[in-house]
Amino acid sequence: MTLEQQIADAIVLAFDDLGGSPLEAVRKALYHRTVADFVQDEVTKVALAGGAEMAIPGTQLLTIPVGISYLLHKMAVIAWGVGALKGAYVVETPRYSDLRNVLTVYANDSLYSGAILTHQPIHRDAFGWALSDDGYQTLLTLTADEQLDVRGRTWHMLRQLAEEYSSDQRAYQLYRTLAGAAAADAAQASARSRRATEDAATDLPQPIERRIGGKLALKLAARISARVPARLVMGFIPLAGALVNAFFNAQTLREFAGAAEAYYDQMLTRDELENVPLG
Repeated sequence: MTLEQQIADAIVLAFDDLGGSPLEAVRKALYHRTVADFVQDEVTKVALAGGAEMAIPGTQLLTIPVGISYLLHKMAVIAWGVGALKGAYVVETPRYSDLRNVLTVYANDSLYSGAILTHQPIHRDAFGWALSDDGYQTLLTLTADEQLDVRGRTWHMLRQLAEEYSSDQRAYQLYRTLAGAAAADAAQASARSRRATEDAATDLPQPIERRIGGKLALKLAARISARVPARLVMGFIPLAGALVNAFFNAQTLREFAGAAEAYYDQMLTRDELENVPLG
């Protein structure tokens, strides 16, 4: 089995655990004033870890897999943190995943394309409005027709999130962190009487589809493993190996941060949602 296939398999198997808790990533990110500050902090950590991997020449065969796992973890943290700092409501449920969408954008050379994504990112104000009575009624109207382009899929997702909010403690905690206790409590009171109405038999993404597919995993593995041969060679050279590995880690994470920004720059806003022509 090639190194690329091994990395792809690891991404598929570990997808749900790549970044740990989205809520913790969001909380960490919100301690920073800007996206640039947050990204620089995470890049520094990854660079230092990359240097430590190669501290002892000749051990790179053992340390590189561990380093790639840490890099993947930081990629997830970056995705969620960038979203929070840009004003998004970060979506990570058994059915939908912003992280998978950012990984898809990254594999697509950081070019955003709604055709390859399950949904648009959502601004936290749009999420809050969807939880209100007026917003929810608008979503019921918008989702009456099976419009299944990325915009239509996003409306369906948002409707489901609104219906599940009152019973989803993780969603409540995340929205509370992003918008404050008053907004989260008001939304919960408004959503308490709702029942899920989405038909599981539609063509919308089903729960198992949140997992990352093999084709995407291979694309990601190709990008991540491209620099491994150079790391293996440089790992035999004292100091130079550590510097090169630190640089490669930093470069990869910066590229991924760029993909996260490209994704969250396309957020569905409250204004757009309120002004969709009905009927």
